[in-house]
Amino acid sequence: MSDWISRAASEAWQRLAPMQQTRFSAAEWAEFSARAETKWEQLFRLLHLLYGWRYDFAWSLSEILDVAATGYLERRKPHRRVDREPRGEFLKDQSTLWAMTYLDLYAGNAQKLPDRLDHLQSLGITHLHLLPPYAVPEGANDGGYAVSDYRRLRPDLGTTKQLRRSVDKLRIEGVGVVLDLVCNHTAADHPWARAALDGDPQFADFYYFFPDRTLPDQLSPHLRPIFPDRGGDAFTWLPEKKLWVWTTFHSYQWDLNYRNPRVLAAVAGEMLYLANLGVAAIRMDATPFLWKEPQTSCENRPEAHLVLQILRLIADLACPSVVFLSEAIVHPDDVASYVNPAECELGYNPLLMTSVWDALATEDVRFLVTALGERFALPSGCHWLTYLRSHDDIGWGFADEDALQMGVDPRLHRQYLNRFYSGAVPGSFARGELFQHHQPTGDARISGALASLAGLESAFQDVDPAATDLAVDRILAAFAVTIFAGGIPLLMLGDEIGSLSNHSYRADPLLAADNRWSHRHRFSVEAFAQAALGIGPEGRLLAGVQSLLGLRRSLPPLGQPRTFATGHRATIGFENGPITVLVNLGQSIAILENPPATHDLLRNEDWQNNVLAPYEFRILANPGFGSLSNNDSSPENG
Repeated sequence: MSDWISRAASEAWQRLAPMQQTRFSAAEWAEFSARAETKWEQLFRLLHLLYGWRYDFAWSLSEILDVAATGYLERRKPHRRVDREPRGEFLKDQSTLWAMTYLDLYAGNAQKLPDRLDHLQSLGITHLHLLPPYAVPEGANDGGYAVSDYRRLRPDLGTTKQLRRSVDKLRIEGVGVVLDLVCNHTAADHPWARAALDGDPQFADFYYFFPDRTLPDQLSPHLRPIFPDRGGDAFTWLPEKKLWVWTTFHSYQWDLNYRNPRVLAAVAGEMLYLANLGVAAIRMDATPFLWKEPQTSCENRPEAHLVLQILRLIADLACPSVVFLSEAIVHPDDVASYVNPAECELGYNPLLMTSVWDALATEDVRFLVTALGERFALPSGCHWLTYLRSHDDIGWGFADEDALQMGVDPRLHRQYLNRFYSGAVPGSFARGELFQHHQPTGDARISGALASLAGLESAFQDVDPAATDLAVDRILAAFAVTIFAGGIPLLMLGDEIGSLSNHSYRADPLLAADNRWSHRHRFSVEAFAQAALGIGPEGRLLAGVQSLLGLRRSLPPLGQPRTFATGHRATIGFENGPITVLVNLGQSIAILENPPATHDLLRNEDWQNNVLAPYEFRILANPGFGSLSNNDSSPENG
């Protein structure tokens, strides 16, 4: 049944379409307009919800359509062919494996990226997230997330043309590239920001400017400090213009004003530019912060979801094969709210990540049971990225209500985890660093490489072979959870060979204030080659990771895990499709209650036992699945 919005959308299309059709060939217009038949009305509805009250709504609608049409017309033939296939088929494939790295630390520059194909293929990587390689301001740039220009790379990384060629080469070899769209802000020297400061009326309200502190003082009490070390609040004084500007993250990152539909159109244009470099997916950075509303935290507003839905629909018109990945580090309910077919089919699962680290520190899997058993479900067709480390810090993002239900004080528990992983708790195996320690509240996050947080660094420092072996077992146990939980595994490249935290960043004045650089690994051909030969603990770790991933590739699709009680506080047990997983995340022997007697798929042996050694894990076949005769991998675990 049609309504007035439906009729208005149809009338708008009839008026606007002829102005675009002249730009297309007959075949191109047939394809583009066929997509519009299924997407245009919803796009109109969402745009009307956000901007229908504006006098210039009709013009904004025309501009959005023009951006989508331009994105389609600039799409190259190989990518148009992929666009005609169902989106995200790879998400269902058990062989899908994501990795992340910085371009300069991994390959040197854009032109040399294909030189790393042997490494990527040896791990089975199917998707490579290159953390932002774009032009950035001189000085601090938040690890590339202060973008000066999406259409230029940092000078030392080469050109976008070279990047596009390398992306094409990787795609041909089965590796899709992922790039970031930093949705919430730009760098202070972005062309839009410079134009706004220069008084260009077209850009005057691309950002939030304030002539005095009246509004900022009303807004500030409701806003969460994202980077407390910066001092002050979420607003930055511009002395040359005598204005305040909204800067949620850093003073050099200016928040975009999505109340202005021209901002949405401009961001969509940059999104389609990235898509037309040939990427397989776009990571939508800082999704919770896109809409500002007075007297609120300005996070997770309903309008932020509308912005993402509009961007998805624009992509559906121009480049429907490109998948969206949500980055939202907020309350677990809000994290999940961005992962749905209308917004982002993929999302990071920070709760699973932090729950694994929590279990390793406390030898108690209650938070992990909640993460897997109660907070893992997603809509059909959507998937988590499951990971242990990323380029970012670790914030203890469990829900306070979950902690209280367990009888745990959430504030004290976070403080304990920070002390444990910074090595301040006696007996801690971890060697991390506090990040953004907020003295008034005691809040902090943790930086550090996976291997350093899991005890390999301290074992090396103590020259302790037994502790070294235990650290490798600990890392593999953690990987066993994230690889078989369901979703799509993600590696921070370097973690697969146990790269330690690198503190050389402290000698660089531009990096010294940001200890997240300690775990942003520089790729070493020599180190990986040695590990590939099985040399040392790094070799045992690499072999173990490859065995886990090899087994995963051989399995039917995994789905929603179902946890069950094991009778041991440090041991997690869950079923997922064809397998049952048992993982002891503690330093003591686990005696289990009624474990299944079945076939261990990883070791290809029958297992009839109720005991797990420290950090031992078992990947067991459920009835009717049986053994895998083609699985000849067996890591040295347990």
